[in-house]
Amino acid sequence: MFQKFFPNFASESKQKPMLVKEMYEQVGFNYLGKANHSAKMAKSGKYNELVYSVYLASSDASGYNVCPMANVFCKNACLNYAGYGRYNNIQQSRIKKTRLFFENRELFMKILFHEIEKYRKKAIKEQKRFSVRFNATSDINLKQLKLNGVNVLEQFPGVQFYDYTKVYKYLFLANEYSNLDMTFSYSGENWDECQSALDNGFRVSAIFQEQLPDYFRGYPVIDGDSYDMRYLDPNNVIVGLRVKNVPKQQLEQFDENPFFVPLSHPDRLDALSVS
Repeated sequence: MFQKFFPNFASESKQKPMLVKEMYEQVGFNYLGKANHSAKMAKSGKYNELVYSVYLASSDASGYNVCPMANVFCKNACLNYAGYGRYNNIQQSRIKKTRLFFENRELFMKILFHEIEKYRKKAIKEQKRFSVRFNATSDINLKQLKLNGVNVLEQFPGVQFYDYTKVYKYLFLANEYSNLDMTFSYSGENWDECQSALDNGFRVSAIFQEQLPDYFRGYPVIDGDSYDMRYLDPNNVIVGLRVKNVPKQQLEQFDENPFFVPLSHPDRLDALSVS
């Protein structure tokens, strides 16, 4: 199937190892990921940090599902279609990258490892911290990111990785790898798992309508919009995110989407309410 979408690709087993330039020419895109290139990631610069992230085609938009716990509510709210994501050429590029992941994992991983190393060196040169958020618009188990039997967390033990996930078991990768931090995502329908995540020392992110409350379901809410580097946050808190860049037709369905916590939610409390 890989040949269908990448007709110019020739397997490395039949030729000499490809140079970096040749890899990009074969796959038909100029980069897999970048550092500080989205509006939110750009905020990392204020904290003297480079954050490398990858934007794949979310859910099953590519024909392959990269979000195992996706439902109609999070699909309608997904940031995959926000910002530059609203342009068709950007969506086509993300689809191509996602298909590459499934159809030629080895080549995908060679590009990924090359880019992480490139930006790691750039951060050192610029005297900045460096971190990686692979799943900017996906929810893939980082153990699947392997090259020659070595996963990305093992390949870069000195690099800080962090991610959001709605797959509960993925949280515990952070207990296996000291260079990984995980935040669990509230879907509006998974509070039991959120409670378990908090009980196990993790934090939970939730998207709120308009202003952030001081507390949600009894837990303090911190502002998650000032930066994306969740590994800097305390545990046992709710990371509050505001609704943003949501298309008009989605906002019209706002009250029907439990993914957003509405102003009327009974578990939204401000400081005066609990004093």
